[in-house]
Amino acid sequence: MAWSRRTKKPSWRSKSDPAELPVWKVNGGGTVSAVEYQARAGSERVNVSLDGEFAFSLAAELGLPLHEGQQLDAVAIQELLDRDQGERAYQQALHFLAARPRSATEVRRRLTEYDYPPAAIDAALARLERHQLVDDQQFAEYWVGQRQQFHPRGPRALRAELRRKGIDTETVDAAIEPVAEDQEEAAVQAGARKAQSLHLLDERSFTQTMTQFLVRRGFDYGATRSAVRRLWVSVAGSAEQVDE
Repeated sequence: MAWSRRTKKPSWRSKSDPAELPVWKVNGGGTVSAVEYQARAGSERVNVSLDGEFAFSLAAELGLPLHEGQQLDAVAIQELLDRDQGERAYQQALHFLAARPRSATEVRRRLTEYDYPPAAIDAALARLERHQLVDDQQFAEYWVGQRQQFHPRGPRALRAELRRKGIDTETVDAAIEPVAEDQEEAAVQAGARKAQSLHLLDERSFTQTMTQFLVRRGFDYGATRSAVRRLWVSVAGSAEQVDE
């Protein structure tokens, strides 16, 4: 399920008006009177009632171990709710990761946008990393691979993109090393379609336009010059064949 900015964000901010506080918080705890699955089809959450009144909901794995008659003080309840926030943050992160891999910084930023507290975000990220669902090294390699396959970029552009995603310098350098070693081929690939659209230009205009195009995409000047020469030969050769 794709994330949408129109999705209502949950709020974990505490209520300050004593009249709005839940009964368990006013009383300092209570006795579990019911633990029931929520009515929504496929729900993985349960409603917990204390002293005959609904008190809060929890992830099923946290709520089902509770039993009728169990005494819960305010500290125990708050611990359950904190753990539940971590579970909610984890599930939200899984939705965010469904579309494609993400860096740890991207996941943290997204969960922060949803107002999850830092402790819940830290717990969710630790769990994701433990299950290798978030790994900055793998993400950097994935990002570079996708770029080079579909939208080739030079090392400068790739480095800037990865740094914006929170990847550290050492990891970035390792990920873009293969690209840095063979920029010319990537530059030719990046400029092939653009070059065809410029086939009516003279060599000077073609060279100037293509050079600017490739430099903006992060390729070094040396690789750019070589790629532009190859692209001009290809375009000029195609034009000569058409004229014949």
